[in-house]
Amino acid sequence: MEKLDQLDLKALDVDELQEIEGGFIFVFVAGFAAGVAAGVAVASLLK
Repeated sequence: MEKLDQLDLKALDVDELQEIEGGFIFVFVAGFAAGVAAGVAVASLLK
């Protein structure tokens, strides 16, 4: 799949849009989990 900055969203079909949306959800969840883990690590250091 092409890089997102090269995509023409109007040219995508529904299947491609769903794949991209799933990728965004995965990145969001992974980022959130990493943020929580970092928060826990910082909190444990400050105790």
